[in-house]
Amino acid sequence: MTTSIKDKNELIKDSAYVVFDEAKCLKLKAIAKDYLHYQIGQHSTTKEFALCITGNDNAGLHSKEWISFNAIHTLLSQYTGDFRSSIFTPLFQSKSRNNVGFLVAVLKSDEIGLLKQAVGYQFQYCKVEQYEERLATLHRQWEGLTKGKGNQTVK
Repeated sequence: MTTSIKDKNELIKDSAYVVFDEAKCLKLKAIAKDYLHYQIGQHSTTKEFALCITGNDNAGLHSKEWISFNAIHTLLSQYTGDFRSSIFTPLFQSKSRNNVGFLVAVLKSDEIGLLKQAVGYQFQYCKVEQYEERLATLHRQWEGLTKGKGNQTVK
C-alpha cells in the first residue's frame, strides 16, 4: 500500500512536529527492492526528535505514529546483545504487525545507522558498535538543521 500525497498531508497537518527531513530505506528482506518512506521531525513543544513512517512502496499496513528517538534510546539501552524486532512493540499504540519491522528497517538505514543485522541470524539485530556516538552525531546534525531555518511548524 502506498501512502498518497493526501495521506501524507493529513499526517503532517495533524501532528505537532516540524518536519526537517524526508528519506527512504529498503525493507528488511535481503531481496527487497521496495522502499519505506519516513520523516524526521522535532516536536514543536518538547523539542524531542522523532521519526514517522509515512509510506510503503508495496503491501503492508503500518502506523503513522511519531516515535521519539528518546523512547527508542531508552528501550535500546536495556539491550547489550542481539534482539528481535518485537522489542519495539511497546513504542506503538497501533498494533500493526509491520510496525516493528519497518522501524528496524529505518533504524538500520544508511541515514540513521543505529542498528545492524546480528551475525548469523536473519531476524535478529543489534546496536552498531559506536551506537552512542552515532546517536550523538545524529542529534548534532538535526539540531543544525532545525536552528534558524524558519521551519514551519506542522500542526
